[in-house]
Amino acid sequence: MKEKLKRIFLEHPEISDWRITDYKILSTELFYVADRLETTRRTERAETEVTVYVDKDEKRGEATALCYDYMTNEELKEKIEDAVYSASFAMNRFYEIPEPSDREIPEMTSNLKGKDFREVMDLLVDAVFRADCHKNGYLSATEFFLKEKTVRIMNSRGIDVTQTYYTGNVELIPSWKTEKDDVETYHWISFENFDPEAITKETEEKILQAKARHEAVKPELSGSVKVILQEEDVSSIFWYYAYELSYQGKYDGSNRYEIGDCLQGNEVTGDKINLKLTPFYPGAVDSYYVDGNGIIMSELELIRDGIALNRFGSFRTGYYLGIKEPTGYIPVAVVREGTKSISEMKAEPYLHIVQFSDMQVDPDSGFFGGEVRLGYYFDGEKEYPVTGISVSGNIRTLGGKMRFSSESTTIHNYHGPKYLEVTMEVFG
Repeated sequence: MKEKLKRIFLEHPEISDWRITDYKILSTELFYVADRLETTRRTERAETEVTVYVDKDEKRGEATALCYDYMTNEELKEKIEDAVYSASFAMNRFYEIPEPSDREIPEMTSNLKGKDFREVMDLLVDAVFRADCHKNGYLSATEFFLKEKTVRIMNSRGIDVTQTYYTGNVELIPSWKTEKDDVETYHWISFENFDPEAITKETEEKILQAKARHEAVKPELSGSVKVILQEEDVSSIFWYYAYELSYQGKYDGSNRYEIGDCLQGNEVTGDKINLKLTPFYPGAVDSYYVDGNGIIMSELELIRDGIALNRFGSFRTGYYLGIKEPTGYIPVAVVREGTKSISEMKAEPYLHIVQFSDMQVDPDSGFFGGEVRLGYYFDGEKEYPVTGISVSGNIRTLGGKMRFSSESTTIHNYHGPKYLEVTMEVFG
């Protein structure tokens, strides 16, 4: 495919640069209704993404086309011609594309590598259904996915890099049914290293969350309340600060901070943020060493004790800013744990939010919050599940008062404090 495409590129002198990205994806998938296996699927998919760059009047345009091995030479030519035409009508300020680096690509560490996915799938199914042992709780639908993805990126400047990734996912719909009602919840479990006991534990937690959702009531709460956020929502808060230091935000003028500024305000009475970005962290399934432009990325310290140290982002925007070696879009945020344990956070009344309908963090205003789908309220004497209320706060005024847990978690694109304590406004 590469040689065919290169010959076609030569027929178009208006193509100044190009990038070819080959994807090869092997997957094994199982689909269950209750505890009955309905569908088994094994797939092998290959596709090629071709990006062409066209220069005109000191400007550059780009366009992308999807190509497949089964296409004839004429079909490939038509795809490239369409892309060249589109690129010539999408001109922007000129920018270069990356050149090869002398960095070596570390190997991704996953215990799925080299394994027979059929054998792993048997163990994964067993680990999930081991938790399905409750009288009123059950898994109404479950889908299992194991995937090996190999990506090769080549460009006209000599880049030629390849990396293989391994991931597993389980889509759960736990239900809790009584004579009173039947409640369903939805969850997505992801992993890069397979740990059967961890999968069973997480599935158990999700089934019991369906029970709590079934029992949840709308509390009589309003005004300022101590709120405990967890996992994905904590990650969203820290990524807000990371995005404040992106090349793109600096280029378009939306960033509020310069290097050397304190991102948490002038008076920090809570825990100070220490955040670095890394291409890979064990257990973070969004890890990758090579970005979409073929840049081999390295670890970058972004924030130390609340102070902005660096910026990060794509090669193109970094080029516009005059950055000599743009970082690439580094995927994982690693945050230092805080000073307060979850038991200390729960020593006095709190609202512990387990699941939002949709947690929002507005990068322009700093407001964050949403409707609480499931939480636990402790009134000083007892804790009970709650739902149907909303919370709101502003990171720009609360950032210096937040406390981070000493317990940590690793999810998707984040490793750091599992819980975060902050005072927010609650309304029904």
